[in-house]
Amino acid sequence: MVDDNNSRSSVVAHRLSTPVISSNPTRCELPARASACLRREPEDGLLQTLRELGIALVAYSPLGRGFLSGCFRRLDDLSPDDWRRGKPPFQGEQFRKNLATAERLRQIAKEKNCTPAQLALAWLIRRHDDVIPIPGTSSLTRLEENVRAVDLQLTEHDLARIEQIVPKGVAVGESYAPEMMKVVNG
Repeated sequence: MVDDNNSRSSVVAHRLSTPVISSNPTRCELPARASACLRREPEDGLLQTLRELGIALVAYSPLGRGFLSGCFRRLDDLSPDDWRRGKPPFQGEQFRKNLATAERLRQIAKEKNCTPAQLALAWLIRRHDDVIPIPGTSSLTRLEENVRAVDLQLTEHDLARIEQIVPKGVAVGESYAPEMMKVVNG
């Protein structure tokens, strides 16, 4: 969804590397493969370039492929045919480390009386007014839960605590298998 002069219009990108141009010629969005607590690669130059060009970043998978959704705490919680099982972050020690990071965020969420997903989304929204998170969801209940993240108040202290838990580079395991990373990164 793009907000152009208080009207909403749907936009669809056919390729992740293709900018989505809205009906307002001065505004467009560029989907990025990640910009969230766990994956922050766009902060390594892309976000600054987009800002200079007046382009917003559409952050897909801002809940870390489910790590920050609170829906699983062990690999066996995923169905046997879940596509994530084959991805590097979900393998062995990498899975355990990513889950441990998510668990530390879960503790802050508990203190804030919110879900880990709401905390992660509120963190992203609070830090960047030009980054638009588009979390996937499996149900209307989860969608409604995610939307309530905009109501969560995070203090500077909260932001600092989250930053300590999720500094850039904290996620382990590439987002995709090596052959797919070549396609994603061109």
